[in-house]
Amino acid sequence: MATDVAIKGGTLEVGAARSLFGLVDEAAIPSFDVSEDGQRFLMLSAPEQQSAEPLTLIQNWASELNK
Repeated sequence: MATDVAIKGGTLEVGAARSLFGLVDEAAIPSFDVSEDGQRFLMLSAPEQQSAEPLTLIQNWASELNK
């Protein structure tokens, strides 16, 4: 998460928080880590594009072998 921060007239103003990255579900597994020098992130991310290829499921295929 990130937010804009400013000091105006001796007052700290904090903007709305926003997500920096679209990460894989955090509840399932840790999906990111920070490099030792704090300059980079390594993360799992959701694919940008879904596959358009259909999945074909053939059930009871073994029964067709006897014909």
